[in-house]
Amino acid sequence: MTLVKGLCSRSPALLAIVILTSALVGTPGPAHATGGSATTPESWALVTSEHPDRAHHVKYEPVWDGDDDAVVGRTEQPENITRAFFQLKVSQLAGKRVFEAALALGIRDGSDCGTQIEVWETTAIDPLTTWNRQPQWLRKLSTTTPRMTCPSISPILHIITQAVQDAAARGDEYLTIGLKSADESSPGRRLYRTAPYRGNRGPGLVTQYNTAPDVPSVLAVRSDCYTGPDAGRYVRTAIPVLRATATDPDSSTSGEPLRVRFEWADRSGAKLGEAVTLETQSSSPHCVTVPAGQLAEDGTYTWRARAENLWRTENPDGAGWLEGWDYSAWTPWQPEFTVDTTRPSQPLVSSTDFPEGQAGGRVGVPGRFTLSPNGSQDVAMYVYSFSGGPAGRVQADADGSAVLAFTPKWTWPDKLTVESIDRAGNRSSATSYEFWASPADAR
Repeated sequence: MTLVKGLCSRSPALLAIVILTSALVGTPGPAHATGGSATTPESWALVTSEHPDRAHHVKYEPVWDGDDDAVVGRTEQPENITRAFFQLKVSQLAGKRVFEAALALGIRDGSDCGTQIEVWETTAIDPLTTWNRQPQWLRKLSTTTPRMTCPSISPILHIITQAVQDAAARGDEYLTIGLKSADESSPGRRLYRTAPYRGNRGPGLVTQYNTAPDVPSVLAVRSDCYTGPDAGRYVRTAIPVLRATATDPDSSTSGEPLRVRFEWADRSGAKLGEAVTLETQSSSPHCVTVPAGQLAEDGTYTWRARAENLWRTENPDGAGWLEGWDYSAWTPWQPEFTVDTTRPSQPLVSSTDFPEGQAGGRVGVPGRFTLSPNGSQDVAMYVYSFSGGPAGRVQADADGSAVLAFTPKWTWPDKLTVESIDRAGNRSSATSYEFWASPADAR
């Protein structure tokens, strides 16, 4: 269903504007990634031919408690033509894909609802706006049709879609809408409410839009999407998992179906492949696995990602639906990683304090073991354990070796088990080293 999202109200009147969205977009359908908002005009102005130099300009900020009517049309006694203008803040829509937009205005008792009202985009209003100093009438956007029931519970929607779309595309801060009778030579007027009235009705800009998703975050190269640590500069698989988290600005009030597209390239920048995840509303990370055969041993690569979400809205001519995709910007190309799937050699263990296969050292006296990489050039650490003890880790020095301190507690045989771990996390086969300590009082 179509959802109203991003409600930004400066007046209690706007709470009722939300219900207008279904009227604005037609019969709700299986819309994806659509949002809406309702905002109060910044200010409004009234000009009259009877008083051509009199200004009537009202600002809604910070708080306005007035109850004036914005009168549009012609009266005979006295003869007078009135026009109204509403200045709308539209900067919050900058960069959004606006599907439809309307100025919603309630109608006061005593209005002539048979009067057709033209809706125009104009230049800005200010405190000096008068009949003789009107804004320029730039283009007609729509014409309201007569209403059989007037006034009514629901405000009238004055369609201003094209002007709001253009303002959003330009990144404008404000948009001014002018209302005047379609036939100012004939009597008839509408009295538009400009303040909250009965059930929180009042003026508002109502929009239906989609916002492009955020640039993906929490980027990582891994061996598995959900378990294990992030890989560093080296990965121990030729089919690594690329992972990213996708978010959307419209997700504050409802989940947005999002997918993430990944691209990977060699270190020269030549693209090797791409893949896209399935759409999901979940906050779980998005992952793709690079297919086998695309990355080579000792090859160095980079990658990037972007988020995508599907929008769908009713075709303005009523014939089905329009749909498409909005995209985030691409992330920067990520730090390079190198494929290293080769296991290090089985490590060497030696000790002058505890010779292999014989008694050495004494109980309670510290001794040392030397762990060596046995020809491997990229050993980063060793994992070790003694009989019955917990596993430990010791970092390798620049030459790949490490020294392990040990204080024996008993004289019976003990066994040291050691594995090498290289820069990519590959593990060697285990080396076992048996020894035992002499009694503490041995000479």
